[in-house]
Formats: sequence, structure tokens, C-alpha cells
Amino acid sequence: MKEKRRYLRFDLFLDAIFNRGNKREKIKITNFSREGLSILSDNEICAGDDICIEMNIPGDNIPITVSGRIAWSQEKREDDEFKYEGGVEISPVKNNEHAKILNYIYGMFIKKKEKNEKSEK
Repeated sequence: MKEKRRYLRFDLFLDAIFNRGNKREKIKITNFSREGLSILSDNEICAGDDICIEMNIPGDNIPITVSGRIAWSQEKREDDEFKYEGGVEISPVKNNEHAKILNYIYGMFIKKKEKNEKSEK
């Protein structure tokens, strides 16, 4: 059965900080959509947990903070770099922060497109 998503997901590989109580953990964000994102972590992620994530957009020195809830999680294969992956249903993000993320994604898309066009010539 094919999964139906309401919004497009964009590949987005960013280092981030996962705030869980008083503990701060490094994670990797792997994709982003209007309502969620996917993360990789060395530490166990539990579905239903409320979380806060700080991410830095390259070229911007002010971190963007998003909050949400872990929608799903699973342990990965032993040979993977990260032990766990999960999906986060994010709470609404401030318009200016959402715009920063989308501008970064759009810039990456344009660079990738230009690179592909050059290689086709």
C-alpha cells in the first residue's frame, strides 16, 4: 500500500539539537514538509514524546526552533551511522522561520538543478 502524504517532502540534511527535558542531543534532520520532518539519532526516540528541535540554516547565525511530537520511530540496522530514525509532527512554525527554511530548500533545489543542467551539456 502506497503512503499518501498531504504535503511534499523536501530532502534537507541539517545538523540539529534535540531538546529532551534538560538533555541536549545531536541529531540529523533528513527531510522537511509543511507539517513534519524526519530525524536520525544515536539515542532512542519514543513515539508520543513532545520535543523541541533547534536547527541552524547555513548562512544564518540565529537558530530556528520547532516543537512537536514524535509520530513514529524505529531502530535502524546495526551498520547504519545512526541507531534510530523517527518522524516528527511539528507544531505551526512562525512565518519568518518557515520562510527561512523554505528559502534554504529552494536555494538547494536551484543549485542542484543548475548543476544537472551543466552536466547535461
